[in-house]
Amino acid sequence: MSGAPFAARIVRCASCGGASLYAASNPARPFCSPRCKENDFGGWASEAYRVEPVEPVEVAEPPNKPGGDAYATRAANTFEALQDTESQVLPAVK
Repeated sequence: MSGAPFAARIVRCASCGGASLYAASNPARPFCSPRCKENDFGGWASEAYRVEPVEPVEVAEPPNKPGGDAYATRAANTFEALQDTESQVLPAVK
């Protein structure tokens, strides 16, 4: 292995479609030149290119079960148990 992260190859320039060297020695890759790279960047900066927004997916709420949310109940019980333990341990430390 030559130590390069990828093998050099000829690809189409993402801006003009001409031949472009895709290698670490080409600082403008995947573009053929700094000019094509700057033209593409200018297109994004002027919002000529856009990524279409995706509609949010509706997530169905789980049905409420009698007795409430098991996680919240368990958390509240744990908190109460910690308070009880704290009240028993702290007076002995003082």
